[in-house]
Amino acid sequence: MCEYIKSRFPQIYLYTSTNGLAFTEAQARRLVHSGIDEVTFSIDGAKHETYVQYRQRGDFAKAIRNLTARADEKRKNGVDVPFVNWRYILFTHNDSDAEMALARTMAADIGVDRLSWEITDHPENMFSRRFLPGTPDYSRIEHEVWDQTGLGNAIPGATPRAKIDLETSSWLDRIGGAPLLAKPGQPVQIKTRVTNLSTRPFPAQASYGRRLVRLGAQLCAADGSLINRDYERAWLPAHLQAGGTVEIPITVKAPEQPGRYQLKFDMVSEGIDWFEKSGSPTTTRPLVVR
Repeated sequence: MCEYIKSRFPQIYLYTSTNGLAFTEAQARRLVHSGIDEVTFSIDGAKHETYVQYRQRGDFAKAIRNLTARADEKRKNGVDVPFVNWRYILFTHNDSDAEMALARTMAADIGVDRLSWEITDHPENMFSRRFLPGTPDYSRIEHEVWDQTGLGNAIPGATPRAKIDLETSSWLDRIGGAPLLAKPGQPVQIKTRVTNLSTRPFPAQASYGRRLVRLGAQLCAADGSLINRDYERAWLPAHLQAGGTVEIPITVKAPEQPGRYQLKFDMVSEGIDWFEKSGSPTTTRPLVVR
């Protein structure tokens, strides 16, 4: 079915969620070549004895085997899709630090793209109390929770983070005190340097599905309140590897109305979320239009 849809309508984004048990290993590998864009495996535990307490008719070994086959087939063929998620519902029987650490290690070793925790409030005798929103433990994993952001990743170092520096020309620039100056409606050329602080590359092309990354400039009022989140964009010149730095020029059109503004610079995974939502730092510079 996936192969047929993609052959007729390649622009459609195909996503599926599975417990991983309906496949043979051969079928799991075939799905990699079907054209599907994203697959989520729901596996609630890092050991058989914890996994089966919720999925009582499940087969932990088979689910992990099929997850591993999917990731291995991608690696062997050097392809970027499907994007493979491991979604892990937190319960009282699988929310220990030890078991969650084991899941992090397994996800990294298997080679999945993303491991995320899911918070639930049922069944009443089973759901995790220690990770309820508002608790200290929840704050530790907030950026790794499935419904919180599409970018947060429980695999160490895999949540996208970036450092964005603006070109400086004076000592006042270097301490962040010099505003950008512009005439109403006129373009402003800004040079930036972006450093990838995570362990995963930032994809620059659409061949990575909808997860390509660009530099964004958000327009804010002088007090920091948001005016336009999608004010301007700039492309990466190439995939930015982990730890790498690249110069990215961006052109921003000044507002038509004179006054004082702020420009906030952040990276965005198109169609997913802004990096700031996952705890990545942003860079802000005053803009004076006159």
